[in-house]
Amino acid sequence: MMKHPTAMSRRTFMSHVLCANVASWTLPQTLRSEPRPTERPNIVFFILDDMHRHMFNCLPEGKGKNLTPTIDRLAAEGMLMLGQHVASPVCTPSRYNCLTGRYASRTLANPTSPSDQTVVTWNTHILAHDVTLATRLKQAGYATGFVGKNHVVKVPGWTKVDWDADPTAPKVKSQLDRNAERTRSALNTVGFDFVDRIYHNNPDGNGSRHLAVHNLDWIAEGALKFIDHNRDKPFFLYVASTIPHGPTARERSWQADPRITADGILETPPQGLPDRDSLPHRLKAAGVGTPGRENLLWLDDAVGAVMARLEKHGLDKNTMVFFFNDHGQAAKGTLYQGGVSNPSIIWRKGGFPGGSTSDA
Repeated sequence: MMKHPTAMSRRTFMSHVLCANVASWTLPQTLRSEPRPTERPNIVFFILDDMHRHMFNCLPEGKGKNLTPTIDRLAAEGMLMLGQHVASPVCTPSRYNCLTGRYASRTLANPTSPSDQTVVTWNTHILAHDVTLATRLKQAGYATGFVGKNHVVKVPGWTKVDWDADPTAPKVKSQLDRNAERTRSALNTVGFDFVDRIYHNNPDGNGSRHLAVHNLDWIAEGALKFIDHNRDKPFFLYVASTIPHGPTARERSWQADPRITADGILETPPQGLPDRDSLPHRLKAAGVGTPGRENLLWLDDAVGAVMARLEKHGLDKNTMVFFFNDHGQAAKGTLYQGGVSNPSIIWRKGGFPGGSTSDA
């Protein structure tokens, strides 16, 4: 087992891993201890939402309970971070930590009152022009992209569509379009050039009940589009899945109409993933009888599509992939181990001893 000092914080370790290769490009040549590399590594950062330990085949709690061949491959070929702990045990502040490298209490979105306490919950937003990982990588010459769930960057002027609103009505479509444009603008100000396929919040928090479903096909298609457009330059792609977080009912996840998105209803379904109808059949063929595992296989299909696109363009040899869960789920919202203990996977082709682990 590969060991790292357990005193090193998750934030410090992740920052070192992400920035070590970039640093050699931003330092003067005279300060570099080694020759400048020929290529800067691409970075793909998958961030999951409410993933339980039993959903990881690479952990004892989940072994054999899931069909996730691509995620299993990342763990087998990369490094499994067993001792990782997050600084915030709920969604928004954890994403704040990841993207800024700062404690969520540092946000200026909700200043501390001199006469009261301010509690770190879902109120810790990244504000316009805050410095993020994307900002720094953009300064280092990277193309930067964001697809999937936001729930952390403040979007001025975003207005929630009524729960019973018809997303095909002209007035509602106009409101959805304005929200999408305001979201793109807000994410642009914090370092992301390419912004597409965004869920402002969880599916239930976006507004109309008619759009309150997951759509990983839509998110994955945006990720593939970004890779295709930026294959000739170094890039940082942040892929934020809306699952395994609820809604978990099949009719609101993998069995929902694939044309339904957070931005409205498409004319044709997104392309790039295997047919959703194949999910239960593949689980049955693999002998996976654990109930409700279709969404995890669907997630694995999305990760697999990104990995396949990297390989198609010959980019897998120079890409670091992070598979990161936003927080522990057994005691979400607490500082107990079930809330802050949070395994992740780091993969780079030939970059780590296959199947290695770290207690950092």
